[in-house]
Amino acid sequence: MVDKKVMSNKNVTVWWVPASGIANYLSPTPAEINAGLNLSPAIAWDGFELGASDSNDIDDRSIVDAGNAVTAGFQQFSASLSMFRDQNPDDVTSDYVKAWEAFKRDRVPGYLILRVLQAAPNQPAAAGQFISVFRFITDYTADDTEGEDSVKFTVGFLPQGEVKVNTLVKTATPVTVAPATLAITASDIKTVTATLSGKSITQGATWISSNPGAASVSPNGVVKRVSAGTATITANHPAATGPGTVTVTAT
Repeated sequence: MVDKKVMSNKNVTVWWVPASGIANYLSPTPAEINAGLNLSPAIAWDGFELGASDSNDIDDRSIVDAGNAVTAGFQQFSASLSMFRDQNPDDVTSDYVKAWEAFKRDRVPGYLILRVLQAAPNQPAAAGQFISVFRFITDYTADDTEGEDSVKFTVGFLPQGEVKVNTLVKTATPVTVAPATLAITASDIKTVTATLSGKSITQGATWISSNPGAASVSPNGVVKRVSAGTATITANHPAATGPGTVTVTAT
């Protein structure tokens, strides 16, 4: 079997965008992201941490609730970035100096945006690319001058509640749903799929039935007949300009 894994080196991009620079964190526009600071050239792999972790567990049941039932609370995420310092701190064209200037003051709110495996770090964000968006406030900045390593500084971040993993950069196209029409009988369970700019978003779309009394739809696009009638199944995504629909006839 051919080994087709992709190495992460040179395929990870991290941007820092001020909090006021993004209107909708569920799907930032290319212009909003690219107006931010591309931190990738300054970030060291050693100590790199950015991503979501286990959600809070809510284990607060009444005596009539099912035993051993735990529900998900707030989503948790974290970040800690170690970045290189420049030998010439006055070189305002240096990626290292730009990073230092962005974080030398603490308590700065903003978004860290992560793109993986879709383009080189020096390539701008483009419509339809998968990204993850995390809102933070900077917590501390500390120099790291350990041994013979490069001189670096580490920035800690405090999560601010807004996180969207594997969303899309805003596009100029609507959602496409297939098939466009669907006929189901009492024994049928059928699936519909959603794409946006050629990317599968079936799992990430919001699915709604106009008539759940005739046909229901699951969060994964599974359509079931409930009773005879018609319904319009709609799939939407914050990165799309509009929804996609499928007309369902239940007999």
